Amino acid sequence: MAGDCVSSFIKRRSGLEPSSMMLGLDQVPESLFPAVACSAYLPLGPLDIALIVLVFSVGELAMSRLFFAVGLRDRPYCAAHKLVQRDLWPIVEAHWNHRGPRPH
Repeated sequence: MAGDCVSSFIKRRSGLEPSSMMLGLDQVPESLFPAVACSAYLPLGPLDIALIVLVFSVGELAMSRLFFAVGLRDRPYCAAHKLVQRDLWPIVEAHWNHRGPRPH
């Protein structure tokens, strides 16, 4: 919960919308804080903690894609999605407007 609160706080201070996606900030605190807390009770070293963060991050991104594919999410989590939506979509729209109606 602490990791989620920290990432939400940073997003709000950065002016991002609630529930907006930010690669890294959404995954790292949510896995790093519990791993560090567990290291007080388990023999986890820095490499173990880094591996936990990596596995969690990759797993979350993969599960997001799977949940989108089976209809449990409205959109997959992916940094490229924001890039296309914000930076590339106007270029794509201009291209289609020049060529005629967009195929459906």
